[in-house]
Amino acid sequence: MNEVVRGIDAADAFDRVTLGVIPSGTGNNFAGNVGVEGIEHGFELLAEGETRRIDLGTAGEKLFVNSCICGLTADASGKTSSDLKGRFGPLAYVFSTLETMTDFEAIPLHVHAEDEGVLWDGDAMFVLIGNARSFPAGGGGQGNAEDGKFEVTIIEDAPTNQLVRDATVDRLLGGEVASISRLTTSSLTVDVRREKPVSFSFDGEMASFQSLSCRVRPRTLSVRVGESYRPAPDA
Repeated sequence: MNEVVRGIDAADAFDRVTLGVIPSGTGNNFAGNVGVEGIEHGFELLAEGETRRIDLGTAGEKLFVNSCICGLTADASGKTSSDLKGRFGPLAYVFSTLETMTDFEAIPLHVHAEDEGVLWDGDAMFVLIGNARSFPAGGGGQGNAEDGKFEVTIIEDAPTNQLVRDATVDRLLGGEVASISRLTTSSLTVDVRREKPVSFSFDGEMASFQSLSCRVRPRTLSVRVGESYRPAPDA
């Protein structure tokens, strides 16, 4: 999907092309976020689905539609083999995350925005810059992809048992917890405060950066959506 959207961008064709998603991947997270419930449903939407214009994220020369991620889950995703995905489906990412967690070192980060100054500073285990995706408070996973803002979630370095407890409270109850920070912004820069670059996942496409500046391109991409898609999921 990311490659297709980059192709539309390279052809300067956002005003004349509508994206349709056929969920035949491993996790199909974006498809679920825009209400595409299966392969057959995806083809039905191509013919007669509603069209919405959603935001795009840019990060240097990179684009992302669903999310830009760094940290533990990005590293684990990059290490998840095609064979493991074929055998276990989405569970493959869980296995890779558990394996990566044993020797993962938290990343010293400085996160700031032009209009808001310092947003976050510290050692992070996980950073999600969500466009159509949101860290699942209360069990949801769809972000607002039409509001011109990213939904950013940062999980700071903490003992594993605390992270599991905090993530459980956040998911089931939607309550605030010490190790999870959230913010919304239309632009931000992530600076890595160590010499080794960090791997970022742009809708699953991997690249490494020492510093990454992200901006929203509001309502740029036309996409077919299903009946369960909610333009403002928190409303």
